[in-house]
Amino acid sequence: MGFRFRPEANPKELDLIADGANGEARLQLGIYRFDGDKLVMAFNRADPTKRPRGYVSQPENSIEVTTLQRVRLENPAPLEKPELQRP
Repeated sequence: MGFRFRPEANPKELDLIADGANGEARLQLGIYRFDGDKLVMAFNRADPTKRPRGYVSQPENSIEVTTLQRVRLENPAPLEKPELQRP
């Protein structure tokens, strides 16, 4: 899976690129915003090639809104550097 951010756009744009079931790349166009320690993203589930215009999710518009909350740890463990695997 890959992603591409366009922070200069209004609203900010996010493109997700994933492998489809048949091995072809699948593109999902979305928008995003930061709200303090939250990342709010919206995608059009009915038509992934159409970027949503807002963050309102209702049954008739097929917009899916996802919010990720950042959790701050008091004493975080150091991150281990993962080993790169090359094909």
